[in-house]
Amino acid sequence: MKRLAVIGLALTLAGLVFAVGFWPLTTVSGADLLASRNASPQYLGYSLDSGITVHERILRVEYIGPFLGGPITTLELEDGSPQQTMVIYVRGDATTVVKDGDLIYAWAVLRNYGGFLYWEVPTP
Repeated sequence: MKRLAVIGLALTLAGLVFAVGFWPLTTVSGADLLASRNASPQYLGYSLDSGITVHERILRVEYIGPFLGGPITTLELEDGSPQQTMVIYVRGDATTVVKDGDLIYAWAVLRNYGGFLYWEVPTP
């Protein structure tokens, strides 16, 4: 019985190591999103309602109030281009959660509002 418990613990730890080790490889940066948007106005490589993990530094956080059916916070991402901005939207007031200069990992979903495609984080 002890041997089975030790094997189970070893497999659990190995799974955690793989999950933590490979998870950053599946994230998307602001520069990647900007390149995708510039390649096509439809975000080349992403389908509507697809989800991604964004890993990037925040340049500016701005609460813009009610918009698209509820309060929205905009997060301007570091994208390596001073001429263009890459913004994701957070449903709700995220100003208490994230500040300018913070590094975030956030789950975002590609949404469509009247032909305008944008990335939305469902909760702050």
